[in-house]
Parts: sequence; structure tokens; C-alpha cells
Amino acid sequence: SVPTHTGINWTELARTHLPRRSPAECESRWTQVDDPRIRSFPGKAAMREKVRRVNFTDEERIMLDRLAKLHHGREWDAVSKEMALAGFPYRQPMACFRYYKTVLLPKQQPRNKARWTAPEDAVLTRAVGECGVSNWARVSQLLHAAGCPRDANQCLQRWNFSVNPAIRRGEWEPSEDSQLRAAVQGLGPPEAGRGGTGGKGKGSYWAAVSRAVGGRTQAQCRERWCNVLDPSLERSPFSPEEDARLLAAVELYGERWSVVQRHAELLNRTDAMVAKRYHLLTRPPGVRGLAAGGPQAGGR
Repeated sequence: SVPTHTGINWTELARTHLPRRSPAECESRWTQVDDPRIRSFPGKAAMREKVRRVNFTDEERIMLDRLAKLHHGREWDAVSKEMALAGFPYRQPMACFRYYKTVLLPKQQPRNKARWTAPEDAVLTRAVGECGVSNWARVSQLLHAAGCPRDANQCLQRWNFSVNPAIRRGEWEPSEDSQLRAAVQGLGPPEAGRGGTGGKGKGSYWAAVSRAVGGRTQAQCRERWCNVLDPSLERSPFSPEEDARLLAAVELYGERWSVVQRHAELLNRTDAMVAKRYHLLTRPPGVRGLAAGGPQAGGR
């Protein structure tokens, strides 16, 4: 049978034990997450709070897919109840909704891996203008309706890193460099972010830097810092020993510059420095140097 919670005075419970939560919030939390009879879909929140997690069985997946299509992707309360009547109790509406939207539906709609086109960008801009930047599922639906099959994450990534008109492009201003230096100084060096600044991954580190700078993407901030502003960069000419390690690494790994940099132990040289130096070393005789400063140029 489906779990019921009749007889619980949520108003009194909230007033007595959880004064910062409303009765509705308490009831929703219990019925959707904390009731030990619930078999919740494994998600990040459940993982953080160590809620008991039981994945959907093959039989449950088939039944959920059929019921979701029957109800046109809506009426999740009805889907949950019919799951229980079919012999799969304790699957709450939110668990059904999340599993269908994040697991079953994407499998039925293969990701469009083609490059974004200008018409798609225009549709995305109109969709974001209508829905804002917090409902990417709805934005994705509008793109599908316009004949542009892109999933929610693709829409979010395209907007945040390419289409958003707030993104500044071109040369960095001195004031932006100052903001970037201040952001990195405040958050600690990027090496801490790679291991998890405050328990977060490197993506979170550069996202925080991007927010502090404003108008520049995470990739722009990372590239500007790592290739230009990082004071630990080695800008002196390459030594003969470095040249030898560089040539040996390219012989092994080809022109995969980040791999070459690590293998040759050129840790304070950027990928661009390594690539430029290699091309200078291997240019045909008589060809003019690629950079001012002669063949020993080591910086940007």
C-alpha cells in the first residue's frame, strides 16, 4: 500500500520542532525524502544526507515509462499511485519525475552533437528571454518545439559560455586583470581549487572567479590567469636541457601540448609556450623566427 500520513498535525510539529519551516515544507520533506518507507531515486541530495537509496528495477523502469507516456509527462501524483497499484509501492511523485526526466527521457532523445547554428542561437536567446535562466528544461522544450533538439544542459552551457550578451570578448582591460588578480588572491591559488577549494572541484573554483570578475566566462578567466597573469610562469629563455626534454616528449606523445608539458616537466611553462618553442626549434632553415626575441623566446 501507499504510505499515508493521516493524523499528523504538521502545524503543531513545525511550531514545536522546526520553527523555521512551514507545515507544508515539513510534510513535503517527510513524504518525499525522510520517510524510511520511501524508496528514493539516488540523487545528490539523497547522497549528501545518506537517505536510503534503492535504484529502479527493470520492471519499475518499464512501468514508469509506460505511465509517464500515458499521462503525457504530467500528473506525477497519479503516476506514483498507479505504480503502487501495479505492485511498485513507495515511489513518490518526485522520485518518478526525477528518474523519468534525468534517466529514461534522455535515452529516448539522443543528444544532438552537431555544432550550434546562428538560427539555434537566436531561438535560444528568445527562449531565455521568455523563461529566464532558472528553467532550462522549459528552454529546451521551446527549442524542441522550434525544431532545434537541444537538451537542457546543452542550452545552459551554450548560454553561459557563448550566447549570453553579458559576456565580454576581445582584449582584457587593465581593470579586468586587477579584478582577476583580486579574485584569485581571495580564493587562494588555483592549485587549491584543483583539489577542491572548500571541498569543491576545479569547475567550482573558476566559476567563483568568473562571478567575481563579471562579464568573463570560466574558460576566459582560467586561460587569462594560467597563460598570462600567473606570477609563477617561467618567462626566461628555454635552456638546452628543457629543449631536449621537450623534443623527447613530442617524439613520444606528438603535439599534445598539455601532455608534453607534463612529461617534459616544464611545469612553469604554458601549453602555448611549449608549442611555440617546439615550432621555433623545428622550423625549416632560413625561415624567420615566429616571435620577437629570437629562438630563445620563452614567454608570451
